[in-house]
Amino acid sequence: MHTRAYILQLIGSMIFPDKSDNLVHLMWLPLLEDFELCGSYSWGSACLAWLYRQLCRAADKKASQIAGCLVLLQTWAWDRFPHLSPLRRRSRQRQGMPLAYRWGASLDTTAVATHVLSVIREALDRQSFDQVVWHPYTDDVCARLPDYCLDGQESWRARVPLICFSIVEWHYPDRVIRQFGDEQIIPGQCDAETRLHRIDMRGKSSDNWMHIHADYIQLWHHRGSHVVPLHWEHDGEYATWYMRHSRPHLSHTGVMLSIVVSTITIYLY
Repeated sequence: MHTRAYILQLIGSMIFPDKSDNLVHLMWLPLLEDFELCGSYSWGSACLAWLYRQLCRAADKKASQIAGCLVLLQTWAWDRFPHLSPLRRRSRQRQGMPLAYRWGASLDTTAVATHVLSVIREALDRQSFDQVVWHPYTDDVCARLPDYCLDGQESWRARVPLICFSIVEWHYPDRVIRQFGDEQIIPGQCDAETRLHRIDMRGKSSDNWMHIHADYIQLWHHRGSHVVPLHWEHDGEYATWYMRHSRPHLSHTGVMLSIVVSTITIYLY
C-alpha cells in the first residue's frame, strides 16, 4: 500500500503533473493494481505525450502556467545547450548516466540566467553552431548506459503517435534525426491533427479511450515498421529549407543583430 502511494505521488508530482498542484487523477489508480503488468507499460512514451500536450497549451499567449514533466525538459535543455546550463560544483564523470543523475550534483547558477526570459532568448539568438550538442547519443555514451535505458532503442526513431489516455501526440524523429547520428535532411510533411488538441477528459469519465484511439494504438503497436532509417543521401538543402520555414529569432535584439551582421558581411565582401 505504501509503495502504491509513493508511485502515485511520483505520477502526480513528477511524471504527469497537471496544474492542480496538489491533486492526482483517479485514472492512474487501475494502472497500479498489478505490478507485473505495470512494469510492461510504456511510461516514457506516455510521459512525452503528456509533456508535448502541456507545451502546446503553454504556447498559447493567454497561458500563464505550464504542467508536464518539466524536470525532464530542463535537464534535456541543459544537456543540449551547455552555454545556458549551470556549472556542476562537484566534478562527476557521469556522462554515460541518465540525464537526471548527471545533473544531480550541486549547481552553480551565478554565471547563467536561470529565470530572466529576455536574456535566455537573446542567448539563443546569438548561439553559434558549436555551442549545441548535436549528437548526444554517441556510441561511448550508449555503452555506459544501464540496460533499461537501451531497451527498444530502435523505437527512438519510430514515427508514430504517443498516447496517454485522451492525449495523442505525434513523434517526428525525422525532424531531429541529427541527434541519432545522421545528417539532417528535409523532413516529410507532418499533420499536427489539431482536432486531437481539442479533446480533453472533461465530461468524458465513461469514454473508452482504447476504443476512441484504436487506430493510433494500432500504429503504436506496429512502431517497428515505422522506424526512420539512417544514412540518407544528403543534398545539402536542409539549411535553406529551414531558414525558409522557421522563425530564426526569438527577440528583437536577435533580429537587429542579424541585420547588423548581414550588413557588415555585405560591406566586407
